[in-house]
Amino acid sequence: MATFSQLLGTLQAEQQLGQKLTQGVLGEEVFKSESMIKEGDRLYQEAAQQAGIDLGEYAEKGKEIDTATTLLAAAVPAAAPLIALGGFFGKKSRSKPKFRFDLEKAVPGFENRLFAKQRGEDLMSSIEGTRANVSRALESSLLSDVLGVGLSLYGSYQLGKGFGTIPSATADEAGASFLDFLKGDINNV
Repeated sequence: MATFSQLLGTLQAEQQLGQKLTQGVLGEEVFKSESMIKEGDRLYQEAAQQAGIDLGEYAEKGKEIDTATTLLAAAVPAAAPLIALGGFFGKKSRSKPKFRFDLEKAVPGFENRLFAKQRGEDLMSSIEGTRANVSRALESSLLSDVLGVGLSLYGSYQLGKGFGTIPSATADEAGASFLDFLKGDINNV
């Protein structure tokens, strides 16, 4: 039979072993939580960068459509209103980029991590902020498209006058006005 001091020694050893196991499990959970935060942040940065690239491509495509509209309308002033309408619908047909990033799908178990709660909340806040910024950037696209078409038409009118496809005012004639150009009522030279 074990003595009282042996029993106490065994109990103390079991407690120390339990503490070491608990510390190991907690350390492992801290490491897992930190790894999830780092992975989530890395994937978020990649998704945000891709959203920026997509927004840039969207804007570039709009500029290309504006340029084509300007040049075509200057070359064929009688068809300028139809060309402008085609340019407007071409701009509206572009697919708008979206920021779609689901942290729980990207890093399974992220919501149920035991540690680094504040860093996780900060990351979630950054993701929502990026999503809102992308949406705000696209909200004004209708106004931008309308202004772009209007500026393209005016640029076409000025180019047409410069290239001679739109009659300019002379001493004997009034020349074509911008309103005549918009109506398509242009007498080519």
